[in-house]
Amino acid sequence: VSDKIPQLRGRPVDCVRFHPSGKRLLVGARGNVLVSFDLRLMAALRSYAGVVSAQYAIQSAYSPDGRFVAAGSEDGVLRAWLEESGAPLPLPSAGIPPRALAPLTGVDWCGPGPEATIAA
Repeated sequence: VSDKIPQLRGRPVDCVRFHPSGKRLLVGARGNVLVSFDLRLMAALRSYAGVVSAQYAIQSAYSPDGRFVAAGSEDGVLRAWLEESGAPLPLPSAGIPPRALAPLTGVDWCGPGPEATIAA
């Protein structure tokens, strides 16, 4: 895959997740890289902007229905995007500070859709 995604060349890959359809991969790497890769076309589809991943292994995840992407970040900010467009998804605060005191290195979804709980 790294030969098909120029952003990955020479960078450690920290996270690879299958899309629920099994037709795409979500690939995260050091150097602030988070991309969706189409396994049928063997091509990068889009990048997800904003992830900071220079020093730590930062995890990302597809939502169970495949419509959303979430990722941690070294700057302590939990980020989410619409999977199809890569557009940022505003997250409700639910009383949580907008920035953690430490890097968010792991994320996962619990339940379908945007109202799902994102654990970081």
